[in-house]
Amino acid sequence: MLRFIGNNLDSSDFSRAAQWTGRIKELKEKGLQKFFLFIHEPDDIKAPEMAAHFLKQINEHLNLTIDFNLREPTMHLQPKLFT
Repeated sequence: MLRFIGNNLDSSDFSRAAQWTGRIKELKEKGLQKFFLFIHEPDDIKAPEMAAHFLKQINEHLNLTIDFNLREPTMHLQPKLFT
């Protein structure tokens, strides 16, 4: 399990993701069959973008086809107490 804590999509996030992708590939070559990846960003609205980037790297380097459907966030409005 990897809990990746980002830095608002700073360039360091992408270089660390590349390093982790390499490490995950090494572990897969040694028999890793399953892994879990949790992405966090200080502003969570940016987490899906980082997750999409990370997954693209993993798919390319590990020859996988994991699908990630990036959707625009849905705005939920709080019901009005008084109309």
